[in-house]
Amino acid sequence: MPRAHEDHTSLLFDGEREQLLPPVVPISQTEAAVRSAQEVVNALRSSGDGLDKREVLARLIQFGPNTPPKAAQRSLVVQFLINLLTGFAPLLWAASILCFIAWRPLGGDNPDPSNLSLAILLVVVIIFQAIFGLIQEYSARKFDPGTLQTGEVQVRRNQAIVAVSPRDLVIGDILVLNAGASVQADVRIIEAIELRVNKSSLTGEALPVPLTSARMEDASCAARDAANLALFGCEIVEGHGLGVVVATGADTELGRTADLAKHAPTRSSPVQREINRFVLIITLLAFCTGLLTFLTWYFDLRVHHPDYMNVPGMVINMISLIVAYVPEGMPISITLTLRNVAKRMGRLHLKVKQLSSVETLGCASVILSDKTGTLTSNLMTVVQYAVPAGEPILVPSMYTKKLTSASSSSSSS
Repeated sequence: MPRAHEDHTSLLFDGEREQLLPPVVPISQTEAAVRSAQEVVNALRSSGDGLDKREVLARLIQFGPNTPPKAAQRSLVVQFLINLLTGFAPLLWAASILCFIAWRPLGGDNPDPSNLSLAILLVVVIIFQAIFGLIQEYSARKFDPGTLQTGEVQVRRNQAIVAVSPRDLVIGDILVLNAGASVQADVRIIEAIELRVNKSSLTGEALPVPLTSARMEDASCAARDAANLALFGCEIVEGHGLGVVVATGADTELGRTADLAKHAPTRSSPVQREINRFVLIITLLAFCTGLLTFLTWYFDLRVHHPDYMNVPGMVINMISLIVAYVPEGMPISITLTLRNVAKRMGRLHLKVKQLSSVETLGCASVILSDKTGTLTSNLMTVVQYAVPAGEPILVPSMYTKKLTSASSSSSSS
């Protein structure tokens, strides 16, 4: 159990005679939707007066804080090792090893110190690039999903309404829902007065959805479509009401969706694929140039001009040609460019978890979507339509004018 929760255990005892409160058995969102409001409250061992302090602390220990799940990430040590072995690093490693070989044993009794210096310099360049990439990766990783939970929420506890951090919400809390607030957990509505919420973050529906405290008759109804559930991430558009928290953190509908995205297979971004292609081309050119240099020396210079260049000199000459192909500053330039764009997006309150996603945004040429609530101004307009001859089409009156003009333009064209 996380240490951050263990600190609460001492508060659950009144002297040495009190026992730790028994754990509460949670219920699913679908089960909460088909039960009556009072049945849900009773099942979660709550009441209209809210939970007391001991019960809240016990549930914090049992379920943990109400924070979104974090995506699994490589450790910084593994990421550093990957940086040492990707991109142009293998080519530079090969050049450095050849320089060490040219220094010893090919250098004989009088090895050339410049060969050793070049080998060390190439290693320093590789390590510098790896460290720089690691710093930028660490900077991007500082994004915490929990930072999306801002402000405080109002809950009813011990017969009083108090303001608490969203992270301190627990299952069974009685949450006060007011217009303009954001729902910070999955909530079963127990009281609703003209209550409407925007579920576009989950369903894509542009129009606010009215909520009710009545039970759902259809047991097969999905949680996000239930009219008596306010889910984590929804915005309260109007009205007010009360709800009992039925799920927090990773157990919410939004948390489960994030968990599915976390386990989705990752693919290289367009810029990563282009970089890999560029690295392959440069590596092949460098290898062919180095091989051509070696063959020229071996079959021509070594035979006709044996004193012109010895073996260590040939190796260093070949390495110089190979290294000349490598744009050592390119990875740093690309990373800095993406980082600057990420900073500009950050000033617009857009969170960037991976630098590669910055470049991917600029590669979208076509967006296909059946919902526009999270993409545009919550309005989809038909610009062209086709129906069988003589068959009517039923549309709301607000779109009739637009459809008529679109039809006229299609006919004229």
